[in-house]
Amino acid sequence: MLTSLSVVLALAVFWLLGRSGSFDASAKLVAIEHAFHITAVLFLPLVLVVAAIFLAALVGGCLAMAVAPERVVAFSAAGEALPRGFARIRGVWLALANGYQAEHGSCGDRSARLARRPVRHAGYNLAGDCRGKVQRRSCCLAGIRRLAGIRGAWP
Repeated sequence: MLTSLSVVLALAVFWLLGRSGSFDASAKLVAIEHAFHITAVLFLPLVLVVAAIFLAALVGGCLAMAVAPERVVAFSAAGEALPRGFARIRGVWLALANGYQAEHGSCGDRSARLARRPVRHAGYNLAGDCRGKVQRRSCCLAGIRRLAGIRGAWP
């Protein structure tokens, strides 16, 4: 509702501002045309960046289908209604359209207790409760220890 109201309001303002009036901008337009030479070649970097982002997203989806097909199929929530190949395509499509966040479970009591203490690593706060969604803020110190190759008791 609020989005519709915002769009209608924006269209009304642009319509009011875009009505023709007594202003003559031909001299300004001629000055701009002499100062800048805009061609289609100048839009090439924009097209290349957009194409690279799109290609990277598609490659990521293909890698997800190859490396973790069970997660892609589970994310598609197709069940047995679709063949496995179509479920993979649906899962990648949904991830591209809506995003994906992996869920993980509990790391155990000791890790959960240790995770409540704030720890700074590479500028990120690694404190948490060992339950929830994986974000920039990690919550499983045991997983961090495994990634860092740390052995022994945590200080």
